[in-house]
Amino acid sequence: MPTERLSMRRIREVLRLRQQGLTERVIARTLVVSNGVVHGYVRRARLAGLTWPLATELGTAELEAKLYGAAGVKAGRRRLPAPDWASV
Repeated sequence: MPTERLSMRRIREVLRLRQQGLTERVIARTLVVSNGVVHGYVRRARLAGLTWPLATELGTAELEAKLYGAAGVKAGRRRLPAPDWASV
């Protein structure tokens, strides 16, 4: 079962604290989350090209889109065509 995402406010706090030079371990203790959670958000932000301070026009929806991309969309194709479930 996947873990629940942090709120965008807390994700912004992770990025702000990381920019201030705090280690991921210290940030995790400060925000009472695991080291892996902090590392994951810092990594996602780096891959998305986000730096602190975030652009002022970057709202919650835009930040989420940059961090997570298109949710539920897998790259690639199905190997076999989907069966015709009506006839099955």
